Amino acid sequence: MQQTALINYPCRWQYTVIGRDFHAVQAAVQQHAIDYTLSQSRQSSGGKYLSVTVELTVASEEERLALYRALTEESAVALVL
Repeated sequence: MQQTALINYPCRWQYTVIGRDFHAVQAAVQQHAIDYTLSQSRQSSGGKYLSVTVELTVASEEERLALYRALTEESAVALVL
């Protein structure tokens, strides 16, 4: 039996995005959010990938999942946590 976490909305939410281009991640977030912060935390030793933390307030589960889907569909994004 699968259980879901109880999340009280609106709430602050964080995504960690592993991708190839900071500006592509920023553009994807801008399409779905108004008030957010982005911070680059790490870069791979070869410089091919970077880690970006996205923090924002989400109003509902639908909004949270829509942004997750938008980020995973972005070609410059390799992984969303």
